[in-house]
Amino acid sequence: MDVGVDVGTTVTKAVAFDAAGRPVAVAARPTRLLHRSTGRFEHETQEIVASVNEVVGELAAIAGDSPGVLAITAQGDGLWLVDDAGTPVRPAISWLDARSSPILERWTADGVAEHVFRRSGNRMFPGASGPLLAAVLAEEPEVVEAAGTAAYCKDVVMQALTSVRATDVSDASAPFLDPRTGEYDEEALAATGLAGMRGLLAPVVAAGPVGELRDGASGMVAGTRVSAGPYDLPAAAAGAGVTEVGDALLTVGTTLACQVVTRELPVDGEPAGLFLGTWTPGVWLRAMPAMVGTAALDRVLALVGVTTDQLPALLADSQPGAAGVTVLPYLSESGERAPFVDTRARGSIDGVSLSTTTADLVRATCEGIAYAARHCLEAAGWTGRVTVCGGGARSSEWTQILADVLNAPLHTAEAEQVAARGAVICARRAVDPDSAGAEWIAETRQVDPGPARAAFYADGYAHYLRRIEAAPPALVRPGTNVHRRSMRTVKTLLAGDHFVRNDLLAAALRTIPDVAFDFREVTLPWPLTPYGRVAEVDEASDAEDQLIEALAGVELAVTQMGPFTERVLDAAPDLRYLVVCRGGPVNVNVAAAAQRGIAVASTPGRNAVAAAEHAVALMMGALRNLPRLQRTLEQGEWRSDLYAYDECGSELDGSTVGLIGYGAIGQRVARVLLAFGAHVLVSDPYVEQAPDGIELVDLHELLRRSDVVSLHARLTDQTRGMIGAEQLAAMRRGAVLVNTARGGLLDYDATVDALESGQLGAAAFDVFPAEPLPAGSRLLTAPNIVMTPHLAGATRQTAHRAGSIAATAVAAFLTGKDPVGLC
Repeated sequence: MDVGVDVGTTVTKAVAFDAAGRPVAVAARPTRLLHRSTGRFEHETQEIVASVNEVVGELAAIAGDSPGVLAITAQGDGLWLVDDAGTPVRPAISWLDARSSPILERWTADGVAEHVFRRSGNRMFPGASGPLLAAVLAEEPEVVEAAGTAAYCKDVVMQALTSVRATDVSDASAPFLDPRTGEYDEEALAATGLAGMRGLLAPVVAAGPVGELRDGASGMVAGTRVSAGPYDLPAAAAGAGVTEVGDALLTVGTTLACQVVTRELPVDGEPAGLFLGTWTPGVWLRAMPAMVGTAALDRVLALVGVTTDQLPALLADSQPGAAGVTVLPYLSESGERAPFVDTRARGSIDGVSLSTTTADLVRATCEGIAYAARHCLEAAGWTGRVTVCGGGARSSEWTQILADVLNAPLHTAEAEQVAARGAVICARRAVDPDSAGAEWIAETRQVDPGPARAAFYADGYAHYLRRIEAAPPALVRPGTNVHRRSMRTVKTLLAGDHFVRNDLLAAALRTIPDVAFDFREVTLPWPLTPYGRVAEVDEASDAEDQLIEALAGVELAVTQMGPFTERVLDAAPDLRYLVVCRGGPVNVNVAAAAQRGIAVASTPGRNAVAAAEHAVALMMGALRNLPRLQRTLEQGEWRSDLYAYDECGSELDGSTVGLIGYGAIGQRVARVLLAFGAHVLVSDPYVEQAPDGIELVDLHELLRRSDVVSLHARLTDQTRGMIGAEQLAAMRRGAVLVNTARGGLLDYDATVDALESGQLGAAAFDVFPAEPLPAGSRLLTAPNIVMTPHLAGATRQTAHRAGSIAATAVAAFLTGKDPVGLC
């Protein structure tokens, strides 16, 4: 029988597991978090150790005379000062503490915080051990003089139980461990002025400290093996089975902890979050642990006088969007630490009116925390599966909100105490890697997002990000006077169509704070009527006269297919900003706009997800010749002979796929292909260095080596006709060609010749030299071909995303900033 102990911020829990990983008993004891004064939170260390003895003692009878391992995990960060014997020299300081905020602000201003991040991959926050040690050294130097170890919670418990003084790579990661060497970084210590404190840092044991119970004070047999596991965040990841690169664990507990598995250490990136060492060499957890999770909800529930038992009914009584109420959930007295660090960040509740209900306030809080979770996960590099655990995950209604906001299936961990389970798993595997197999991993249930709610929350998330950018949480601080800015009115033309609709654009723009829009609308006929060349611009709806009539007095215009020719621009003397909801403004005379002082922005990446998924789908359809298989069934044939070796298709796994062009869509395709197990080549003259796992080559080598070639280049004078008879002849015989970019990149007659001769094994196209495809086109009778009518980007999410990115560009324009898609 193994016992896992998780020492949390307000409760200590222990779980006894049988040999198959099934929980057989649970014990818990509440612990005190002492709020000494504003921003100061402490624990009495001896009380914490006593709580561990109590819960272990309660389970000792079940463990019997021959217990397995006693594995300890606990809250991370904070400062637990003990002497050489492990006796506390002062109360432990919690990770919630803010006393070091002035020091951290100075380190941030002086560049020290960023320098430490470049060395350790960890962005310090007020409750981290480094700044707390500096604060105690300044306030209580005699205490530091008496200390033998600046420890972490689980390591204090470990020393009390076994006399072993050590820590593991997860706790040591924050903030002074160099993750590349597994050693404390002397330069980081020196930068903070703490080089003289090096002796207080416990030795690091890569696979965790191990010892034996020195006595029977806990009720468990003396000599029982004790393991100090990873601290609670990485322990929970182990217990939930989150081990694949890109997969994430979202812990909705007192803190909102977001972790993503990675094999890369980009310490030259944005200095935020933590890189936590794991017990697997070469694997880290990119952690973005926001300060407040369920604690924010608990505070709001207390303010409105309701309890957590009422949460399901309250969430059911308010619709998505909480009747316009929004919450920034930065309620910690020490500010925020992920995905940005600001010691003075404070929360806010906006949109309250006389009709606001208690249910609206509660739902808005849950939605705000969900937006914060998405922000943290995206900053941490999440690309794969998401598992959710913690107290908040017990609410099915809140879990549904999280799934909808993330627009991803959530796998909720059902097993008892995931962190305690993870500590036991790590302890068992440290001795025998096969001793804790798949049966030990916490079981999960899947919660799927609702497409309509996910689309709605995509706009809400965009609004959340804009609020942070336009009015950072740090602007709302205790002791400051916050003046509401006057509302500006912008006369705006929405020239949407039947895909990027005007109602979607209006909803997105209305999320911009402190701006009122006076909308005028024109609905263009695309895609019911094809686009084409209009005067000097391409791919536009033939609607110059409509735009000229509608643009009188307009300052801002947002469109996807509107023909902003020189003639139209001449008729719009008041126009200052133009946003085009597509990857490039091919339907705008950009030079003429610049001459008239009109700023133009596009919405790059708005269809990257859809186009990338469609490109991969076409690859698979061509590799397996899906249209042929469907035709046989439609013709009443059951062709078992197509299972023959010479007739069947190929897999992406193990294939070499060459991508010509590595923009937003090409990058997304590459990521999907790597997940399938393909080897990815890239040819793009604008890319100097490809990320790990992708090989950068010239065009000739790409054609020569690829089993599949996929076009993702922009159509320019230089790229027009870039793939012709010569390039097709250079490809591997039987290779597959895919084009979801632009028809002008490819010689289609030469392509049909290659298909008919067998030089090309198959082809798949979403774009063509003439659209619609002429009735007599050779493509319609070519063999082994998959075609779709230029619909790669056609998803509802793309339409919503276009509006959201457009609103971000408008917000930038109106605040004097350059948007990402500035042309």
